[in-house]
Amino acid sequence: MDDGTGRLLSCAVGRYTPRLLPSARTIAANVGEIVSVATDPDHRRNGYAHACTTAVMSWLAEHDVSDVRLRASPDGRPLYEGMGFEVITDVFMSWRPPPAT
Repeated sequence: MDDGTGRLLSCAVGRYTPRLLPSARTIAANVGEIVSVATDPDHRRNGYAHACTTAVMSWLAEHDVSDVRLRASPDGRPLYEGMGFEVITDVFMSWRPPPAT
């Protein structure tokens, strides 16, 4: 979203991947993820993140996605819970190659 001058106020990025194995919860062909939602600090709490997230969710639905995941910041969590996202228990892990010696 922009403010009419071309200045970016908020954006959301989503992606989907093919579901490789069936799920007991859905027969949708793809699994979705909202990778990033960002809003200019001066324009938060104006509905921009909600509008951008809704647009990404619609785009994902058009691509046969019914499961969508995201990682919410503490500030963003109430927004996503209000949109119907549920908190799940998971473990976030990261791997990096060892430094060259």
